Amino acid sequence: MFFIWGSGGGRSEEGNLPEVCQCDTCKNITQMKGVIYYRYFHLWYLFSFLTSKKYVYECSHCNNGYQVSKEEFSKYFKKNHIPFIRKLGWLIVVAIIAAFIVFGSYSSSQHQAQIQSYLVTPLENDRYLANLAQIDNSGYDDQKKAYGILKLQKVLDNDKYYFTVSTQASNKKSGLNKMLERNSIKYDENDVITLTKEQITSLKDKNIIYDIIRN
Repeated sequence: MFFIWGSGGGRSEEGNLPEVCQCDTCKNITQMKGVIYYRYFHLWYLFSFLTSKKYVYECSHCNNGYQVSKEEFSKYFKKNHIPFIRKLGWLIVVAIIAAFIVFGSYSSSQHQAQIQSYLVTPLENDRYLANLAQIDNSGYDDQKKAYGILKLQKVLDNDKYYFTVSTQASNKKSGLNKMLERNSIKYDENDVITLTKEQITSLKDKNIIYDIIRN
């Protein structure tokens, strides 16, 4: 990804002052205009914020004038007409980030609810993604991290779950995800481990079992 950033400036006419006066430069009797000169910083030309503002009374004839304070300017012009995208464009960035956070949080809560439903109603061939190094008799318990899969074979009425263990594991969750994408995971049908429902719940609470895939 590359970034396009920079700065720019603009001019916003706010209206005329109510009184007429003589311009010191062109000597015409005129109504002075209230004008704001502003500078802004932008990212991708869209996300921007103001870096400075200058308040000026300008002659309607020659456009010469003089700078005044914000307080003086505000006596006649309560609101400015600087484009929203220039003065508050940064809010778009905040809104996008907030939307991603809310969506991510919602998606995560929905996924956790789905996992919980799978735990309540297990089915054969459910695949439990876990750090097998933290599970006794998995064949990987001599390692620190071994992310692999327990494939559910059957559940008995006395709440005993029988799993076969994947013959491959990775020291990273991302490595296991890549194996899942390639559909390259195999299981040793002779390597069966038994867990109780209570043990599975405990492993899930400790995030040792961190996901369940059903298809």
